[in-house]
Amino acid sequence: MAITHRPRGYRIFAVRYPDGRQSSVMVYEDEDPYVVCAQKCPGAQLGEAVYGATYDPATGGLWAGD
Repeated sequence: MAITHRPRGYRIFAVRYPDGRQSSVMVYEDEDPYVVCAQKCPGAQLGEAVYGATYDPATGGLWAGD
């Protein structure tokens, strides 16, 4: 039996802290961006999505499609 791995989409969101610092946070398609931002970037405000792609766990890189 072959093991299949489902490609997993993700987006990178900009985050901004009250003191003016900026950063980013990666959020998988099945996660809530607000929850992930609160957990990984306490005190930051979630901004716009700045990048999106699909990660392929079988190859460790970006998914090239079927």
